[in-house]
Amino acid sequence: MVSEGADSQESMNLQTDGEFEIGAAEIGKAAGSAQDQVESLIFLHPMAYPDGTLSARAMISFRSKLPSDSARALFQVDIGGEQVHAYNLSDHLPARNDAASASSAYISVPMGDEVLYVGGTDSAFLISRGAHPAVRKVEIAQRVGDAPRARLRPSRLARPVSTDACSVAMPLEDAAHAGYLAVLNIDRARLAGHWSAYAEQPTDSASPPAMLLASNLPRLVGQDFTQSPGEQVHTPNCSEALIRQGRVFVYTKGYSDSPRYGDPYSAIAEIAPDGRASARPFALDFASMGDGKKRGLAGRFTSSGRYCILTPVYKSADLWQGRQKLFDLERGELVDIALPRGYTKYDLLDHAGEHWWAGLSEAGKPQRMARLRIR
Repeated sequence: MVSEGADSQESMNLQTDGEFEIGAAEIGKAAGSAQDQVESLIFLHPMAYPDGTLSARAMISFRSKLPSDSARALFQVDIGGEQVHAYNLSDHLPARNDAASASSAYISVPMGDEVLYVGGTDSAFLISRGAHPAVRKVEIAQRVGDAPRARLRPSRLARPVSTDACSVAMPLEDAAHAGYLAVLNIDRARLAGHWSAYAEQPTDSASPPAMLLASNLPRLVGQDFTQSPGEQVHTPNCSEALIRQGRVFVYTKGYSDSPRYGDPYSAIAEIAPDGRASARPFALDFASMGDGKKRGLAGRFTSSGRYCILTPVYKSADLWQGRQKLFDLERGELVDIALPRGYTKYDLLDHAGEHWWAGLSEAGKPQRMARLRIR
């Protein structure tokens, strides 16, 4: 297990393979709007693909209302080809804000050469990428939860990743935000989906159970994670989950995500069918340091399923001098990142195939994206 103070075993040197500027002109042209009507662009979830392209679930704000009578809309922005494509998801995905959905937004997951959008435990869509995306609805007939008023829904900040082309480990929560894990199985040919507990064998999608009970789903166990002696044990929060070669991993920052106090710890864990952590290849216990400094790491599994990108959140503790590191799940070790000259202010966003993607966001300037390769 990698713990506090451990040095990175290797360094990854990256070189530029392409650069893209995504501003009002590019978005306006792609979205069929005048350049001066585009007010802001926020990339909510960038997703890399092995062919060297990137798709991002993004929120775009306009200076005047769209035909939908809203000045904001959820878009899929595709980058990496000859031009930028922007597809208005709000025109094609039904708005959701009920007991079975996380919010009016959708959780996005790269799946094959498409993007899977999960709007709730009973709603999903597959959308292709490029100039003319096709929308395919996935039928999910189940209820997930113990009663209509106790439905489970995807966690609001969930960003699941899977190297399996047909199943996704999804963090779920109830109305009190208690966390669960479940597997969403997708039959892309039949456009059918069903949920299963991680402990179960995949059910035939032609006859899934009518209801999957919350009591049958695994939950993370606080005792399995680093906690300071004498502290009350809490169930960890989880929004990052990965299926890698049939194994389920999660990243957690602990039970609290407080800008005032920081995170109690940071851990990557492999989760067994009963919800217990069978291994913790990476763990840092911040709460035990006792110096009063706020510490925290944001963790994100890459679309390739091989790495977790670790980003320091607070500057006060000077963790890794504020630089990102990678945790290599294949080798079980930390990796330093050496960005090319002129790109040291960029943040790594994702990885798939032979390509890395990094981005730079500066107020009042276009979003800059760089596609990188290992030198």
